[in-house]
Amino acid sequence: DTLYYPLKRLVASLYLDESVVDRIEIDIRNNILKNEYYASKVKDRIVVFPYCLRSIECKAQVSPELGVNCIKCGKCKIGDFKKVCDENSIKVFIAPGGSFVKRVLKKHPKSSVLLVACHVELNEMMRILSSKRIPEYGVLLDKTGCIETNVDMELVKEILFEVR
Repeated sequence: DTLYYPLKRLVASLYLDESVVDRIEIDIRNNILKNEYYASKVKDRIVVFPYCLRSIECKAQVSPELGVNCIKCGKCKIGDFKKVCDENSIKVFIAPGGSFVKRVLKKHPKSSVLLVACHVELNEMMRILSSKRIPEYGVLLDKTGCIETNVDMELVKEILFEVR
C-alpha cells in the first residue's frame, strides 16, 4: 500500500498504462490471501459484482443497503449466476461503487468475499477488505468501460466453489 501512489505517479510519468500497477497489486493480494479465502466454507462466501456488469436495459431497483436488487430478468449474466448462488445459500451483491463493500461487511462481517470489478474498483475494494483482515479474492473484468462490461462467469464460479 505504501508504494501504490508513488508507483502510479512513476508509471504515469513514463507514459505507461497505469492499470499495470493495479493489476500487479491485485495479483499480489490474491496470491497472499488465496489460502485463507479457499479455506473458508462456501456457504460463508459472498460475491460482489460491479454495477456496470448489468444490462443497460436492466429494470432492477437500487437500494443503499442491498445495492442493485437483481430480478433475474436474463438480460445479463448476473441473474443466472445469482440463481446458482441462491441454491447454495450464497449471497450476491451488485455494488453501485467500490466503497459499497463496507456496507456489505457491516451486515456480513464473518464472510469471505469474492470481488469482481475493473482494476481501479477491484483494487479499492481489496484495499478496504485487507485493512479489515477479511478473506478475499479478486477477479478482473474481461471488458471494461463502465457500461455492459463482461467477466468470465465460469472462472468466477470456479473460484467461488473451490475449497482447499
